[in-house]
Amino acid sequence: MGIYRWTGKLQEVTRSSDALSQSLHLSLGLLGVIVYVTFQAVPLYALQYVSRHVDVADTLKNAHLITQAHRHAEWFYFPGQMKMQLKTMRQVEPSNQSKPYIQHQIDQIYRKYIISSALYDL
Repeated sequence: MGIYRWTGKLQEVTRSSDALSQSLHLSLGLLGVIVYVTFQAVPLYALQYVSRHVDVADTLKNAHLITQAHRHAEWFYFPGQMKMQLKTMRQVEPSNQSKPYIQHQIDQIYRKYIISSALYDL
């Protein structure tokens, strides 16, 4: 990240534990004006979501395996029950994603009515 300091000089700042780097999280422009920022990005991916009822004892016994196999996991326990709700998400390629049913309907309406009516109005 590059900032112009109050002295008028450009200063390169990297993410570290020094006082300036930590102060820039909430400087409100008092330490200088941020001129550019470099982000570290990851390739595009999608998340596959699965929700199911599972046995409490088995889930507690295998919790470490569940967290290792999925990018995200949530457990919902209802007191007095022998089952719990397990919601997991795992990373998948974006091309493996299918559109939800409602999106298909919206696309059809758009193609059928909006685009065709726009062509007839010309």
